[in-house]
Amino acid sequence: MAGSAVSTEVRDTKVFHAKQFGGKAEKAKQTAARRNIRHHKKVHQAAQSAAEATSVLLPNEAGFIEVDEGETTFNITQAQLLSHVDVGTKKKAFSLQLSHGPYRLDYTRDGRYMCLGGEKGQFAMFDVIDMKPFFDISVKQTVRDVQFLDNHEMIAVAQKKYVHIYDNNGVEVYCLRDLGLTFQLEYMAPYWLLASIGEFGELSWQDISSGEVVARHKTHKGPCKVMRHNRDNGVIHLGHNNGTVTLWTPNEGKASVEMLVHKGPVVSMAIHNNYMVTSGFDGFWNTWDLRNYNKVLHRQFTGRIPPSAMAVSQTGLLSMSLGGRLEFFKDVFRHGGGIVPSLYLKHQFTSELVRDIKFQSYEDICAVGTSTGISTLLVPGAGIANFDAFAPNPYESSSKKQVQRMLDKIPYDTITTKNLEIGAYKRHQVALDEDESKTTGSVPLVDSGGDALKSKRKKRRALRATTAQKVGHNVTLMHIMQVAKYERTFQRRQQAVKDRLRNLRRQKVKGGDAKERIMEAMSFEDSTGQRRIRGPVRGAALSRFAEKS
Repeated sequence: MAGSAVSTEVRDTKVFHAKQFGGKAEKAKQTAARRNIRHHKKVHQAAQSAAEATSVLLPNEAGFIEVDEGETTFNITQAQLLSHVDVGTKKKAFSLQLSHGPYRLDYTRDGRYMCLGGEKGQFAMFDVIDMKPFFDISVKQTVRDVQFLDNHEMIAVAQKKYVHIYDNNGVEVYCLRDLGLTFQLEYMAPYWLLASIGEFGELSWQDISSGEVVARHKTHKGPCKVMRHNRDNGVIHLGHNNGTVTLWTPNEGKASVEMLVHKGPVVSMAIHNNYMVTSGFDGFWNTWDLRNYNKVLHRQFTGRIPPSAMAVSQTGLLSMSLGGRLEFFKDVFRHGGGIVPSLYLKHQFTSELVRDIKFQSYEDICAVGTSTGISTLLVPGAGIANFDAFAPNPYESSSKKQVQRMLDKIPYDTITTKNLEIGAYKRHQVALDEDESKTTGSVPLVDSGGDALKSKRKKRRALRATTAQKVGHNVTLMHIMQVAKYERTFQRRQQAVKDRLRNLRRQKVKGGDAKERIMEAMSFEDSTGQRRIRGPVRGAALSRFAEKS
């Protein structure tokens, strides 16, 4: 019987080597990843060293009041503070007794100009550095709120019926008749949007550069008198009479987040980075982390009178008004809001009620609008000591301001509750957004107070959706698809520009020539002779990345 044949086949050892140690493609990917990590580390180290070198040249230092052991800072009065400061700082503390209050006020982003509006019709603006008045007029109507727009040359005033736009001479230049019975105004500078809310509970965003209303959503919660916007991501926060706070973006027709913060109407609100402070008629003021809506970080009882106005300085000092008393708290947002805030300063107004509070940028000044005028208080440590020339600069010319802000305008469709940097991209982000868009239910109510918000009546579920509901649902899906399409096109163009720049740099092509080649390859000339971006999606995606490269 013949013996079994022995296999003499020689196996390819490269297959086993690839399985054990990875193929060439995998090795190339790992090498590129390591190279990117090394590059980012070098960039981070260079930025750190540059920041350390620049910090040596900073002329001023920020500091708070320091007292001896056993003493407290909140017993220090404004008269004692004024006796220990120089003449220039003393001029910044003033008080105006006026007869058309209560008064609302606002500063420009650089802190140089102030405007004030009295509820009985007085409207004025002046330069707080030179103390030069620009105008002081009477609009002969109720003034509910005032808000600077792009610069001191345009001011929005919410009057009795409509929102009016004035220039720096007190001349009315426009009337926004689409915005009726407005209570609150917020200007979102990076997006050039003016947000407003009023008697009808309709939140609207209006582009002041083009004049069009980019979005208008109904809150279905009645009149709203509390509105703030997060400067980090552009999200609008609304405080309602049922004790809830809702977060809104112009891209969604319903609230992105709804959280129960008080057992009574929300009275005032302030936002600082990732934290939000609210006060309500239940007598409490709470601190919330906007990265986790389910838990309150700090809760403090104020008494019978709830805080009617709140404001946060550049360094994180919280100011709140309790009738005619003004209190400043320190360490509210330190260590994630986990420590008990300490009372820093306090001031009592005589026979006056505080209506509005605003901090002046880059100065240790807090402006207060009361029932009988306005006053400015010294609050050491409230402002950033050194301003950045690329940020709002109180000493730059008007032409620099206008050109720079027009170039820095960000599309409003980038506003989201997710804290992402402009231009940042995550591969799983589009998939997550598509999964969230498939949910057809209403926005979940986050029970932040620990008690469930129960409806008084059980509503019967409709058997069939109405035609209006179907149309609204289709419009929402179409809008979501357009946003996703814009994001995908945005990322493809970004990657294409990066690849082309990398190849041109290898060919030792200069920066100006490289940009011209990229623009010629990714755009075309139409019949009018203008250059247009190729593809179905128009926008500033290519131009933004061409400017950054």
